[in-house]
This record gives sequence, C-alpha cells and structure tokens, in this order.
Amino acid sequence: MGWRELLWLLLLMQKRNTFGYDRVSLTFMRIYDGGTKINASYTSRQAFSRACCTAICQSIPGCWLFTWDTATVECSIPTTLQSVITTATASPTLQSYYVSSINGKTINKSLMQGSWHQVKTSCELLQGSLYLPPDSSYSFVLHHVFGIGKFWTGMYREASVESLWYSMDGHFVSQRPDWMPGQPNNHMGSQYYTMVVDGYLYDMHYDADTIYGLCEI
Repeated sequence: MGWRELLWLLLLMQKRNTFGYDRVSLTFMRIYDGGTKINASYTSRQAFSRACCTAICQSIPGCWLFTWDTATVECSIPTTLQSVITTATASPTLQSYYVSSINGKTINKSLMQGSWHQVKTSCELLQGSLYLPPDSSYSFVLHHVFGIGKFWTGMYREASVESLWYSMDGHFVSQRPDWMPGQPNNHMGSQYYTMVVDGYLYDMHYDADTIYGLCEI
C-alpha cells in the first residue's frame, strides 16, 4: 500500500469518527471473480485499491457488497437492495464481494433443515447461534449467496407479550429485516418464532416448516 492510499484510509477513518459511522468490523468474501455481477444501481467511488474500496463499503451503513474492477480500478457500491437478487453479464475483470463475517462471526447456512428449534440446536452444536440479519438488503444478499428462498432467524418472542421480540442473546431486537405486509399476525395465537422469506420477516409456529436457518459462528 502506497502513501497516498494510507493517507486516504486515515482520512476516511477520521470521517467515520466525526460523523458517527463507527460500524462493526466486517469481512468480505469474493462471490464473483468476473463475468457476472449482481443487478443493482451502482455508484462509483474514488478508490486507489481494493482495500480502499473495502473501507468505503465498511464506512457506509447498509453496504453489504461492492464491485472492484481490476482493469479500470473502479470501485462501485450498490444502492439499497429492495428485491430478490438477479444477475447480469459483466466484464471478466469485474470482481464482486459480499459481507461474509460480522465482528469476527461468519454467517453460514445450517448443516441441516428442520424446525426452528432443530435448526437452533444445529447452530449451537457448531458453537454458534441462529442469526438475524440487520435489514432486508442483507437478507437479499444471503438468499442469493446460499441459494435458499427462506430461512429461520434468531428472533423470537415470549407467548405472553406479542410486541416484544428478542435476539438469541436475550436482548430486545433493535435491527431486523422489514416485516412482510400483514406480518406479524400471530395466526392461531402461537407464532413465536420468525423466518425470512424473500427478504422479509414472517412470524411462524416453530414447526411450521422444515427449512435451513442461518448461523453465526
């Protein structure tokens, strides 16, 4: 890394601190090595290297993926994803990266399909826990990466209180994907658990479906 890149990164970090962009630590993994890209509206950003492009995405709340062109050294950040992801043909030099790990915990598909409780146990056997994406944009990315249209999430409520939802560590949920219109509806009075379907949350009975979950490990 040259002195210009180092100075640029230091200025970016100072901007993040000044404007309160103190985000969690993110790790990116390559999803496409060229020839294919995710359909979205992209904004080009000035960057001197892929490392700088990574730092730009890290500094933008809600940025879950970026592209880096190894030939044109162009960094592109998509606008907020609002629908199920499709792909398009791209330059063979255009690489695409997505957030694969947050605060040192990698997001993976559970090893088995099952009810909410079965998938929860499956994650715990891997020394992890059921994962809840912080927004619908990241849910769309995870649907695409793991090739699943729906998955159990790490959000639940107690039977006695319909309006309070908890994460797997027992705290009130502050960030989550958007609810599907009409949800939560507590159908038949026993929907205490959640799944994400095509990017949006549904409340469900624990054994309503036999599907994968996402684990953070």
